[in-house]
This record gives sequence, structure tokens and C-alpha cells, in this order.
Amino acid sequence: MALERRIKATSTLDRLDALVVDGRLDRRFAEDLGEALALFTELRLRQQLAALETPSTPQETNRTNRVVVQTLSSLERDLLREALHIVKDFKQRLSHRYHLEYS
Repeated sequence: MALERRIKATSTLDRLDALVVDGRLDRRFAEDLGEALALFTELRLRQQLAALETPSTPQETNRTNRVVVQTLSSLERDLLREALHIVKDFKQRLSHRYHLEYS
């Protein structure tokens, strides 16, 4: 969407704001997407920091980008579930707008 509108911003949050100003996204939905991104980033960073505290093999190091859902609190799992629903909704909107098929 940002490419289509020739939005020059490189930050995802700045692009979301620009799409709101351009009328392509609703303000609340853009905020929800930004919050989902922040949650994903926080969970991933915490996983990576925890991995630094324990010695690991190269194969285990590759797993630091994965969030182990079982280690999350019930609140974090609920927030993650909601964030994933927001992303799914956005994916469906993009699929409809650009006539994409995801398998």
C-alpha cells in the first residue's frame, strides 16, 4: 500500500501513519497494527535476551527468533492471540484489495 501511494517513510509506524493521512487506513486499525508489531518485537527481543543467558549450539541460536508460547503468561498469550487476529484481518484486506491468494 505504501509503495502504491509512493510513501517514502521507511519505518513501519511512519508508513502506517502516512496511510492514515492518505485515507487508506482507519486510524484505530493502524494503531492496532502498530501495537501488534510492538508486541511481536517485544516478545522476540525477550526470547533473544533469554537465549543470551544460556550457552547454546548454533542450531539453538537459530531458535531465538521463535517465541515459545508455553513460556508466556496467560495475559501475554491473550495479547498475542489478539495481535495475530489483527494481522490476519490485515492480510485478508490486502488479499481482497490486491486479489492475492495465500495458501
